[in-house]
Amino acid sequence: YDRDVERGNTSIGPHHSDFTCLLGGVNMSSFSSQGECRLCSLALKLACLSIVKENLGKNGVTLLVDDVIGELDSRRRASFFNAVNGIGQTIFACTELPLGLPKADRVFSVNLGTVALS
Repeated sequence: YDRDVERGNTSIGPHHSDFTCLLGGVNMSSFSSQGECRLCSLALKLACLSIVKENLGKNGVTLLVDDVIGELDSRRRASFFNAVNGIGQTIFACTELPLGLPKADRVFSVNLGTVALS
């Protein structure tokens, strides 16, 4: 804890890929595909989002989605978009616009370090 406070960030957590999903008390990475593990992690994050939304209201939530959409099939992608629809501000960071993305208010592109409104 002291080292984390000194550094100004946490040294453990899901952002360091040390998040473990259990199914029936067994680590999913021992029997599930990488995609299934990521989908489980995404489902847990959506559950957390639901709790945050209940406590803050939809206008108090900004969701940052970092390139996870490209790994989902069209059915799961549509379910994800449906789950996050109307929750407040959602920012997608991706290498290309995902198929099925609902109409965006604004799309920014970055090319060679220059940000432009598309």
